[in-house]
Amino acid sequence: MSATAPVYQLDFRGHHSVSHGALNSALTTVSAAVVAHLCLQTGFATGLQVALSMLSTTVIGLMMIFLWGTVGKTATGGKVAYKSAVLIGSCVWSALVAMATWTTETVLQYGGVLIMATVVMGFVAWLAKPLEDQTDETPDALAELEQAARNDLGAEWQLRLQKRLRCEGIGTPNISNFPHRSKDGLLVGYTVEVRLPPGGLGWKDIAKETQALANDLDLGIGCGISVRMGTTRRSALVDVTILDILCEDAPYPKELERRSIYDPLLIGVSRRNEPAGPILRERNLGAYGEGGSGKSNCGRVIMAALMQCVDTLVCSLDVTGVRLAHPMIDAYLRGEVDQPGVWWVAFDEDEAFLMLRALNRGALARNNHYNDLKLQHNDDKMPCSSQYPQFMVICDEIKHVGSNEADPRLYKLFKNIHDDFRDPGFRAISLALRGTNEIINQGIQAQQHVVIVLKAKSKEEYRWGFGTNIGDIEPSDAPYPGCAQMRMDSAEEIMPYHIYRITPEQLMRITADTASWRPTVDEITLLAMNGRDVNGEPFEDLEDGELDCVDGRWDRLRAHLGIRGSAAPATPSKPGKVDSLDTIMEKLKSQTAGLIETAYDAVNVDIDRQVSEFDVDTTLAEIFKGFPNPPKVQETTQEEIDHYGLIYQIICDAGKDGIKASQILARLEEQGMTMDRTTVYKWINTMSNRQYKGKIEWRPNREGSSNGKWYQVEE
Repeated sequence: MSATAPVYQLDFRGHHSVSHGALNSALTTVSAAVVAHLCLQTGFATGLQVALSMLSTTVIGLMMIFLWGTVGKTATGGKVAYKSAVLIGSCVWSALVAMATWTTETVLQYGGVLIMATVVMGFVAWLAKPLEDQTDETPDALAELEQAARNDLGAEWQLRLQKRLRCEGIGTPNISNFPHRSKDGLLVGYTVEVRLPPGGLGWKDIAKETQALANDLDLGIGCGISVRMGTTRRSALVDVTILDILCEDAPYPKELERRSIYDPLLIGVSRRNEPAGPILRERNLGAYGEGGSGKSNCGRVIMAALMQCVDTLVCSLDVTGVRLAHPMIDAYLRGEVDQPGVWWVAFDEDEAFLMLRALNRGALARNNHYNDLKLQHNDDKMPCSSQYPQFMVICDEIKHVGSNEADPRLYKLFKNIHDDFRDPGFRAISLALRGTNEIINQGIQAQQHVVIVLKAKSKEEYRWGFGTNIGDIEPSDAPYPGCAQMRMDSAEEIMPYHIYRITPEQLMRITADTASWRPTVDEITLLAMNGRDVNGEPFEDLEDGELDCVDGRWDRLRAHLGIRGSAAPATPSKPGKVDSLDTIMEKLKSQTAGLIETAYDAVNVDIDRQVSEFDVDTTLAEIFKGFPNPPKVQETTQEEIDHYGLIYQIICDAGKDGIKASQILARLEEQGMTMDRTTVYKWINTMSNRQYKGKIEWRPNREGSSNGKWYQVEE
């Protein structure tokens, strides 16, 4: 074993305090004097024999002190002189007391001398202590002591393994400490490197003996042994945890770091006291735990880690409300940050349907249109980045979506993301009470590569989450609140961890601090999610409310939460139950048209022209000006007015053949105008309902079709 390997847990140099050393020397001296006196009184030894014993003891002690300071080179001259003086004085005092006649007077005299000598020598040692602390022991001597400690420990493990495996020739070439110590600086554990001899034994044979080895070491709660494969099959690394680190509180780290979905998501600390977590670029995750086990905290810790990924967007799916995502969207809803921590929140089954349908469309669009991107990066999976972000769907109360009793439509859409859309960058995280069919279907559970089980009461709960092959794990391995057994991947070992504890205040701070890190959705994916093809034309198979559902997601959430002063939902979460803004405006217009017509009749004005140019926004603002939150007048910029006129001219030039929205965009680009499709589509819809209402209209290609063209209305 290398002499430079880390120091083992114990300090074999026997350091003690000054007071402890002085008292120990005094008591040892008294004990020697009492034993010698009893030997004289009982005739067991003569005075000459006692004197010779004292003399020989003094000589041997002085030789040991001299060798310790010269040959060993581990002590200064001052230490040698001090210890020699203490030894000679102790032996002389013991000899005199042993051979004296014990009376009250002699006992008090000799006792006083001993007490005075102890105080004086202790005071001298106390004065020399600062100088001693400044004098480091030589590195060679320390290395020899550390090496001896590891040799002893290695010999113990060699005998232990030979006994358990019934095999001779087992070697322990090295022992190294865990790199991360406890908060108090204590060693958490060490790793024993083991080499097995030829004959058929391998590292898995040691792994089968972990419980027996832990029992042999008499390890406490939260401690244990795990075995990993070394460089070959006959090489093993035995990790021995000797300090219960899981019982310590694990607050979420204050330092934030820009990370990627390709990096491990640090969600807790291992039994080795190392920050740890899974890589979720191509993996689904399932977290299981009964009420009060810390499952929701675990979900929020995962979301906090995902918010620090500059190439990831989080979608929260909880049909029972917005409890899980609320700390990450509250500041955005109140207008305090520009970007929420969660990209989309599905708060009921209707919104979940819109979200999952949109995500499915986005994934299919990526499969069809980004093959060149994969070739460019020489990757068989779509490379996720801030331009092409990964989508992580975290579903709380998974039984409403992924169980045998869930809505079949939601189940199928969620399972598509879970099973089929790893390539385009769509993965799922499920939070469940337990891994049974009435909570989560086995078809979904089978594709959960990362599994976390919190606060299990029995091995049966581990089997629900991990399957039947759970090895020797026990609930006592993770006994504290916040502790969990976790498997990082399908083929990896199940290990205990302590999940970080995060507070709502921390989540809100992380949301604000990482707002500028949030990526944007690529155009093709966003169009597909909004229900449009690459040319901006609506898909033919859309259901009610799906067209432009991404754009209206926050308006629907505000309406659900009853936030006053916000715009009406652009797309209702429950189609048919909430009127759109255009519908409301038409109703108000029809209700006031009669009054306006009467007023204009009185002054003999062209009623048709006035009604067609009726400004609903201004009228609404005037009608509701006394209300606390009157509707805002939609002001049109000069740039928009110029573009409206140009678009109108393009539609007029198309004549009776009409023109698609994508073709309008192409005409604008020919004239040197660069803008995204979404802006153009919104402008066309706006001008058709406002300044150019009655002058242009959209007509489907055939009855019932979602595809069509824009035409000029002939007067």
